[in-house]
Amino acid sequence: MIALVSATSQPTTKNGSDEAIWGIAHEGCRTRILADRDHYSFGEPVHIHAMIQNVGRPNLDVAVGHFTRYEIQVSLPDGSPAPLTLWGRNKNPLNADGSSTTIKLAPGQTKTDEYPSLNRIFDMTIGGRYSVTARTSVVSDLDSEASVVLFSNTIFIWVENDATK
Repeated sequence: MIALVSATSQPTTKNGSDEAIWGIAHEGCRTRILADRDHYSFGEPVHIHAMIQNVGRPNLDVAVGHFTRYEIQVSLPDGSPAPLTLWGRNKNPLNADGSSTTIKLAPGQTKTDEYPSLNRIFDMTIGGRYSVTARTSVVSDLDSEASVVLFSNTIFIWVENDATK
């Protein structure tokens, strides 16, 4: 598992029309991840979107900027954790320069973070089906000194290489 900082971050206001599966809501908020598609060719950038949604708080404070973090876990087709690439081991996303601030999400509002190349960080060179999950944390609505950890849905990504064609 590795914590990733967002390449871009934007609030959106999708309401009700979105059928994708979310993680379990906790203290009025929930998160999920989506991929642009479920099949990729070997070496093609695997682009994912991580989202957090306010589903019951008067306002949900979330970070925007370089310190918007999700911990992403990628599992190989055999179920074991995907190793980090050389770049993923040497480029520590937790030490990203830049600033962050918070925004307030009203009930029903969603913030989306973009991660344009998951396979640049995780070794996804073995052909087959990978599973990807994420988690993030927010300040508890019940105790401002505590955090709530939100777990996403699990997505599956198929990577084709010469052996799997």
